[in-house]
Amino acid sequence: TQSDLVWRETHPDRRESHAIAYRVNAALPWRAAVNSEYRYYRDSWGVQSHTAEVRYPQYLWRTLLFRPRYRYYRQTASNFFKERYDGTEEFMTADLRLAPFSAHLLGVKLGYTWPFGLGVDAQWDRYLQISRLQLGYSADDSFFQTEDLKYDVVQVGVRYGF
Repeated sequence: TQSDLVWRETHPDRRESHAIAYRVNAALPWRAAVNSEYRYYRDSWGVQSHTAEVRYPQYLWRTLLFRPRYRYYRQTASNFFKERYDGTEEFMTADLRLAPFSAHLLGVKLGYTWPFGLGVDAQWDRYLQISRLQLGYSADDSFFQTEDLKYDVVQVGVRYGF
């Protein structure tokens, strides 16, 4: 039956990509700064993305650094990504990295440095990827709904400047 068909994933043989980015950093007079970045990306498969990030490193005391950050990411789908295929398409993919989605990252870092150069850092980031797709095959109308991806990352490190 047609519902038993499995279609082979196929991509174009060649992919060209281009990106442009800028970064603006501004020092503030109260031992702080604003760091901002923007990146635009596009490729020959039709994927376009925008990334914007802002950080605010602020010294709370002479040796204690507090740095919150926020990053936003959004991308379009490739020209050949579809939620459902009927098997007649030249290119087909199940790669969700070629699907449209957006993502948010919110994080905070604390760093402490002793006068002799040894330091410790602790960082927490929460990531949320939003991609609400209904993937499946139009042959039998079966599909599944993708879920948002959420996770937390905790990092602890030791550093020494010399």
